[in-house]
Amino acid sequence: MEEEVAVHGFGRGPAVCTGVAVQPGGHTVASCGEDGRLVLAPADRLASHQSIDADAGSLTSLCWPTATQVAVATRAGQAKLFDHRAPLHPSSVFYNPQSCASFECIAAHPSQPFLLATGSDDGSVLLWDVRDPRRPRNEMFRVHRGNVWQVGFDPRDARSIVSCAEDGTVAVTRWEDEGRPHETRRLASQLNVLAVNCFDICPYTREHMLVAGSDSGNLLMTKTAVQW
Repeated sequence: MEEEVAVHGFGRGPAVCTGVAVQPGGHTVASCGEDGRLVLAPADRLASHQSIDADAGSLTSLCWPTATQVAVATRAGQAKLFDHRAPLHPSSVFYNPQSCASFECIAAHPSQPFLLATGSDDGSVLLWDVRDPRRPRNEMFRVHRGNVWQVGFDPRDARSIVSCAEDGTVAVTRWEDEGRPHETRRLASQLNVLAVNCFDICPYTREHMLVAGSDSGNLLMTKTAVQW
Protein backbone atom coordinates (compact mmCIF):
# COMPACT_ATOMS: atom_id res chain seq x y z
CA MET A 1 0.00 0.00 0.00
CA GLU A 2 1.33 3.42 -0.96
CA GLU A 3 0.69 6.51 1.12
CA GLU A 4 1.70 10.12 0.61
CA VAL A 5 0.99 12.89 3.12
CA ALA A 6 2.08 16.55 3.08
CA VAL A 7 3.62 17.29 6.47
CA HIS A 8 6.06 20.19 5.93
CA GLY A 9 5.11 23.59 4.59
CA PHE A 10 4.95 27.37 4.87
CA GLY A 11 1.35 28.55 4.85
CA ARG A 12 -0.15 27.02 1.72
CA GLY A 13 3.18 26.17 0.12
CA PRO A 14 5.43 23.15 0.68
CA ALA A 15 8.72 23.18 2.59
CA VAL A 16 11.70 20.95 1.91
CA CYS A 17 11.85 17.80 4.03
CA THR A 18 15.52 17.61 5.06
CA GLY A 19 15.60 14.35 7.02
CA VAL A 20 13.62 11.22 7.81
CA ALA A 21 14.31 8.32 10.16
CA VAL A 22 12.37 5.32 11.42
CA GLN A 23 12.27 4.62 15.15
CA PRO A 24 14.60 1.70 15.99
CA GLY A 25 12.56 -1.31 16.98
CA GLY A 26 9.35 0.72 16.68
CA HIS A 27 6.76 2.00 14.25
CA THR A 28 7.17 5.77 14.38
CA VAL A 29 8.51 7.79 11.46
CA ALA A 30 10.24 11.09 12.29
CA SER A 31 10.90 13.81 9.74
CA CYS A 32 12.27 17.34 9.86
CA GLY A 33 12.13 20.23 7.42
CA GLU A 34 13.08 23.75 6.47
CA ASP A 35 9.86 24.90 8.15
CA GLY A 36 11.47 24.16 11.54
CA ARG A 37 9.01 21.37 12.32
CA LEU A 38 9.64 17.92 13.71
CA VAL A 39 6.92 15.54 12.56
CA LEU A 40 6.18 12.20 14.24
CA ALA A 41 3.82 9.73 12.58
CA PRO A 42 2.82 6.07 12.93
CA ALA A 43 4.36 4.18 10.02
CA ASP A 44 1.01 2.66 9.07
CA ARG A 45 -0.99 5.91 9.47
CA LEU A 46 1.09 8.82 8.22
CA ALA A 47 -1.97 11.05 8.16
CA SER A 48 -2.19 10.75 11.96
CA HIS A 49 1.02 12.71 12.39
CA GLN A 50 1.96 15.11 15.15
CA SER A 51 3.74 18.31 14.13
CA ILE A 52 6.07 20.03 16.63
CA ASP A 53 7.50 23.53 16.17
CA ALA A 54 11.05 22.52 17.02
CA ASP A 55 12.88 25.66 15.89
CA ALA A 56 12.22 29.11 14.45
CA GLY A 57 14.63 28.33 11.58
CA SER A 58 15.41 25.33 9.42
CA LEU A 59 16.06 21.83 10.71
CA THR A 60 18.80 20.14 8.69
CA SER A 61 18.98 16.55 9.95
CA LEU A 62 17.72 14.13 12.59
CA CYS A 63 18.40 10.72 14.12
CA TRP A 64 17.14 8.39 16.84
CA PRO A 65 19.79 7.94 19.59
CA THR A 66 17.36 5.58 21.37
CA ALA A 67 13.87 4.26 20.75
CA THR A 68 12.46 7.13 22.83
CA GLN A 69 14.72 10.04 21.81
CA VAL A 70 14.91 12.04 18.60
CA ALA A 71 17.85 14.39 18.02
CA VAL A 72 17.63 17.22 15.47
CA ALA A 73 20.25 19.60 14.07
CA THR A 74 19.42 23.19 13.18
CA ARG A 75 20.67 25.82 10.77
CA ALA A 76 21.18 28.03 13.82
CA GLY A 77 23.94 25.75 15.10
CA GLN A 78 21.96 23.98 17.80
CA ALA A 79 21.18 20.34 18.50
CA LYS A 80 17.98 19.46 20.32
CA LEU A 81 16.78 16.26 21.97
CA PHE A 82 13.08 15.38 22.08
CA ASP A 83 11.35 12.56 23.92
CA HIS A 84 8.79 11.25 21.43
CA ARG A 85 6.43 10.31 24.27
CA ALA A 86 6.16 14.01 25.26
CA PRO A 87 7.74 15.91 22.35
CA LEU A 88 6.20 19.37 22.56
CA HIS A 89 9.30 20.79 24.23
CA PRO A 90 12.93 19.69 23.85
CA SER A 91 14.43 17.85 26.79
CA SER A 92 17.84 19.33 25.96
CA VAL A 93 19.25 22.10 23.76
CA PHE A 94 22.98 22.46 23.19
CA TYR A 95 25.36 24.37 20.96
CA ASN A 96 29.06 25.07 20.52
CA PRO A 97 29.98 28.37 22.26
CA GLN A 98 33.21 28.52 20.25
CA SER A 99 31.43 28.82 16.92
CA CYS A 100 28.29 30.19 15.31
CA ALA A 101 28.44 27.72 12.40
CA SER A 102 25.30 25.96 11.21
CA PHE A 103 24.86 22.25 11.83
CA GLU A 104 24.34 20.37 8.57
CA CYS A 105 24.02 16.82 9.91
CA ILE A 106 23.77 14.74 13.06
CA ALA A 107 24.32 11.07 13.96
CA ALA A 108 24.13 8.90 17.06
CA HIS A 109 26.68 6.36 18.21
CA PRO A 110 25.41 2.82 17.49
CA SER A 111 26.15 1.42 20.96
CA GLN A 112 26.62 4.48 23.20
CA PRO A 113 23.48 6.60 22.64
CA PHE A 114 24.77 9.43 24.82
CA LEU A 115 27.38 10.18 22.12
CA LEU A 116 26.31 12.31 19.15
CA ALA A 117 28.27 13.73 16.24
CA THR A 118 27.40 16.87 14.27
CA GLY A 119 28.90 18.31 11.11
CA SER A 120 29.05 22.07 10.50
CA ASP A 121 29.15 24.40 7.53
CA ASP A 122 32.62 25.59 8.58
CA GLY A 123 34.06 22.10 8.02
CA SER A 124 34.23 21.04 11.66
CA VAL A 125 32.98 17.82 13.23
CA LEU A 126 31.83 17.90 16.86
CA LEU A 127 31.58 14.98 19.26
CA TRP A 128 28.96 15.46 21.98
CA ASP A 129 28.58 13.62 25.29
CA VAL A 130 25.03 14.28 26.52
CA ARG A 131 24.97 12.15 29.65
CA ASP A 132 24.33 15.40 31.50
CA PRO A 133 21.85 17.02 29.09
CA ARG A 134 21.96 20.30 31.01
CA ARG A 135 25.71 20.66 30.45
CA PRO A 136 26.77 18.41 27.58
CA ARG A 137 30.48 18.20 26.80
CA ASN A 138 31.82 18.57 23.28
CA GLU A 139 35.08 18.15 21.42
CA MET A 140 35.62 19.90 18.09
CA PHE A 141 37.72 18.49 15.25
CA ARG A 142 38.79 20.76 12.38
CA VAL A 143 38.47 18.19 9.61
CA HIS A 144 37.22 19.73 6.35
CA ARG A 145 37.38 22.95 4.35
CA GLY A 146 33.68 23.19 3.52
CA ASN A 147 30.19 22.12 4.56
CA VAL A 148 30.07 18.70 6.19
CA TRP A 149 27.17 16.91 4.50
CA GLN A 150 27.13 13.65 6.47
CA VAL A 151 28.62 12.26 9.65
CA GLY A 152 28.45 8.78 11.11
CA PHE A 153 30.20 6.51 13.58
CA ASP A 154 32.25 3.59 12.32
CA PRO A 155 30.26 0.51 13.45
CA ARG A 156 33.45 -1.54 13.87
CA ASP A 157 35.57 1.07 15.65
CA ALA A 158 33.68 2.70 18.51
CA ARG A 159 36.08 5.67 18.65
CA SER A 160 35.98 6.74 14.98
CA ILE A 161 33.75 9.27 13.19
CA VAL A 162 33.43 9.26 9.40
CA SER A 163 32.48 12.48 7.58
CA CYS A 164 32.21 13.75 4.01
CA ALA A 165 32.14 17.32 2.80
CA GLU A 166 32.00 20.00 0.13
CA ASP A 167 35.81 19.91 -0.16
CA GLY A 168 35.59 16.60 -2.03
CA THR A 169 36.99 14.43 0.76
CA VAL A 170 35.93 11.72 3.15
CA ALA A 171 37.61 11.80 6.57
CA VAL A 172 37.95 9.28 9.38
CA THR A 173 38.63 10.92 12.75
CA ARG A 174 39.63 8.81 15.72
CA TRP A 175 39.37 10.55 19.05
CA GLU A 176 41.47 9.63 22.06
CA ASP A 177 41.17 10.09 25.79
CA GLU A 178 41.14 13.64 27.12
CA GLY A 179 44.50 15.34 26.73
CA ARG A 180 45.67 13.13 23.88
CA PRO A 181 45.57 14.37 20.25
CA HIS A 182 43.05 12.92 17.80
CA GLU A 183 44.06 11.45 14.46
CA THR A 184 42.34 12.16 11.14
CA ARG A 185 42.78 10.34 7.85
CA ARG A 186 41.53 12.18 4.76
CA LEU A 187 40.50 10.20 1.72
CA ALA A 188 40.34 11.83 -1.72
CA SER A 189 40.62 10.99 -5.40
CA GLN A 190 42.39 12.96 -8.13
CA LEU A 191 39.45 12.07 -10.38
CA ASN A 192 36.97 13.78 -8.06
CA VAL A 193 37.17 17.48 -7.21
CA LEU A 194 33.51 18.00 -6.37
CA ALA A 195 31.62 17.66 -3.10
CA VAL A 196 31.22 14.27 -1.48
CA ASN A 197 27.63 14.16 -0.25
CA CYS A 198 27.06 10.74 1.26
CA PHE A 199 28.72 7.53 2.39
CA ASP A 200 28.03 4.16 3.91
CA ILE A 201 30.19 1.59 5.66
CA CYS A 202 29.88 -2.17 5.38
CA PRO A 203 31.47 -3.66 8.51
CA TYR A 204 30.85 -7.25 7.40
CA THR A 205 33.36 -7.46 4.56
CA ARG A 206 36.79 -8.81 5.36
CA GLU A 207 38.49 -5.54 4.40
CA HIS A 208 35.88 -3.19 5.89
CA MET A 209 34.45 -1.37 2.86
CA LEU A 210 33.57 2.34 2.78
CA VAL A 211 31.64 3.73 -0.22
CA ALA A 212 30.90 7.42 -0.88
CA GLY A 213 29.04 9.38 -3.57
CA SER A 214 29.94 12.77 -5.03
CA ASP A 215 28.51 15.65 -7.06
CA SER A 216 30.44 14.32 -10.07
CA GLY A 217 28.26 11.22 -10.09
CA ASN A 218 31.19 9.06 -9.02
CA LEU A 219 31.22 6.35 -6.41
CA LEU A 220 34.40 6.35 -4.34
CA MET A 221 35.35 3.14 -2.55
CA THR A 222 38.12 2.15 -0.18
CA LYS A 223 38.61 -1.17 1.55
CA THR A 224 41.19 -0.15 4.11
CA ALA A 225 40.35 3.42 5.17
CA VAL A 226 38.70 2.63 8.46
CA GLN A 227 41.35 0.23 9.73
CA TRP A 228 43.84 1.57 12.29
